[in-house]
Amino acid sequence: MKDGRRVDTVTPDSTPVDSLIRMMVGRPLSQLFGEKPDTTLGEEALRVSNLSLPNGVHDVSFSIRKGEIVGLGGLVGSGRTEVARAIFGADPITEGDLTLNGEVYKPRSPRAAVRRGIALVPEDRKGQGIVLNMSIRKNITAANTDPVTSMGFFRPAAERTLVQSLINSLRIKLGSMNDPVSSLSGGNQQKVVLAKWFNTEPGLIILDEPTRGVDVGAKTEIYTLIHRLAAEGKAVIVISSEHAELFGLCDRILVMGEGELRGELLPEDFEEEKLLTLSMTPRQPEPAEAQA
Repeated sequence: MKDGRRVDTVTPDSTPVDSLIRMMVGRPLSQLFGEKPDTTLGEEALRVSNLSLPNGVHDVSFSIRKGEIVGLGGLVGSGRTEVARAIFGADPITEGDLTLNGEVYKPRSPRAAVRRGIALVPEDRKGQGIVLNMSIRKNITAANTDPVTSMGFFRPAAERTLVQSLINSLRIKLGSMNDPVSSLSGGNQQKVVLAKWFNTEPGLIILDEPTRGVDVGAKTEIYTLIHRLAAEGKAVIVISSEHAELFGLCDRILVMGEGELRGELLPEDFEEEKLLTLSMTPRQPEPAEAQA
């Protein structure tokens, strides 16, 4: 099925995955991620130096530039999400220094992070990204009400205009913006989460499992949105357990394992075996102190 119509009837044993995807989204698997626009990388947006967290993340250092898409790969539990939450101010930091747009950044809370231009699309969409029984309209404006208020007064017309603009931009399929988010498909719910954070106009956006639980058609649209963010000069961090997603989207991939940053892959090294090898390499023991 595609757009409410039957495209074809096929048998599983005679239908390659590529053919199935082409029927569902109108393009082959090789074009699922779309063409990455030519983007000139800007100045450094974020630098993380020797980041350590109470939950086992140890001595993580990396940087990302404006217009760059950097992946965080590795196995589930490797520390990817923990690093993202620490940058967003949701979890405490034991040690380390962060620099945001050339200035010292201490992530004290998510609210403070949002004020500094950071957004986090969490992996738990239903538990942390949206309020299911609240309207689409209210979800989209929840993270930033400044554009729809004036001198402390709420402006309903301004809210409707803003929300409709984001609905159109992200191609969210819905009945009414006043419907609850629970009335939407998984892909459109995820687009509401994205719209909420686009409304904060972030300079750095962290996407944790951005296409988990959405159909292949919605994935393609979300990939296009991610490319658009980079083209607009945003710094984008993508955390994903789907290796093909990282290979298709990212300029480079940082590989985590057991709370450590194990290495970096550039496009010429984008192979599943190399990513897994890095992520599963046992942690090296600390050198023993010389005996007196």
